[in-house]
Amino acid sequence: MKLPDNCPIAKLPPRQLLETEIRQLDCCRAGEAGYLIGTDEPLCRPRKTHHEVYRFIWRSSFDGDAVVDITREHQAIALRWKRTFTAAAPSVTLSLNDWEELQRALKAARFWFLDNAEKQLGLDGAQWLIKGRRGDIYHSVDRWSPEGAVHDLGRLFFALAGPPLASVELY
Repeated sequence: MKLPDNCPIAKLPPRQLLETEIRQLDCCRAGEAGYLIGTDEPLCRPRKTHHEVYRFIWRSSFDGDAVVDITREHQAIALRWKRTFTAAAPSVTLSLNDWEELQRALKAARFWFLDNAEKQLGLDGAQWLIKGRRGDIYHSVDRWSPEGAVHDLGRLFFALAGPPLASVELY
């Protein structure tokens, strides 16, 4: 989906954004605010400064929640993560090889072509939200404990984050 130039929340200051229930756009939907790292914003907001950004939000039934952000601006590639009950980790610089591995995983999962959501829920599992933005093009995928290439993509987010996320059993 192409993001609108006149996004009604794009001008809200970060503090007000976190206190506001946002329902205008998928990328700004309510509920994401609790999964932002530090002063991060929904993916639609920083599009003038960040060329490409991906976010993986994992909401587990029993093992807490985690979020991993990967951002590329020109040649600078950064990863940040946060897990329930822990402080947000400092930004880590990723290599171009890491970025290429992410791009291969996105392609293998057909991320940009997947349906936004599959209506599947359960009591034992996890909700996976994988979001991406290239310039002003945005896409999100919402799955319940996926398998196959989408699972591999989420696993890669955690692997690139390193310990302790790299050792989390994803389901």
